[in-house]
Amino acid sequence: MFDAINKIDQDIFLKINSSHLNELDSLVKFISDKSWFIILPAIIVLSILKYKKKFWVILLSISLAWGLADLTSTRLFKYNIKRLRPCHVAEIKDKTYVPYGCGGNYGFVSSHAANSMAIAVVMFASFEYTYIWLFLVWSIIICYTRIYLGVHYPADVVFGAVVGAICGIIINMMITKKLLKNNEVF
Repeated sequence: MFDAINKIDQDIFLKINSSHLNELDSLVKFISDKSWFIILPAIIVLSILKYKKKFWVILLSISLAWGLADLTSTRLFKYNIKRLRPCHVAEIKDKTYVPYGCGGNYGFVSSHAANSMAIAVVMFASFEYTYIWLFLVWSIIICYTRIYLGVHYPADVVFGAVVGAICGIIINMMITKKLLKNNEVF
């Protein structure tokens, strides 16, 4: 059964990965690796506008969710499951389009997917429905770029997004909501 699931994952990966346009490679790479430099200032501005002196609660929550998602995706999953990235798998290596290098050996789960979804979930809980669609769309695009660039299977990004969502929910329940309810400003 696992072989059948893995085959479906590889087929979907190859279909997405082979539909690249060379002209978009640098844009996709920028979105995948550097869009954080656009998203984080936007988060800071939105947090200041909505929460005034308590904007730091959102920044703390995002930092903690991001850190938890990153640690979980690497330490708990990648180094224990040890599923090779598609660009390291001999059977499909020659069919895989990898314009910027393969990265580390293991790809399950995608840290990019986990980290971006953790941020999206914190933003959802903190801003309700106002801006969530922007962050959710951004996270989904990050997931897509990882397949496009040949470094993750679809299952890697789906499970990475689930890990990130869980991390975001945990931080929201333990920290964000409690600190925002407290009327004191530290």
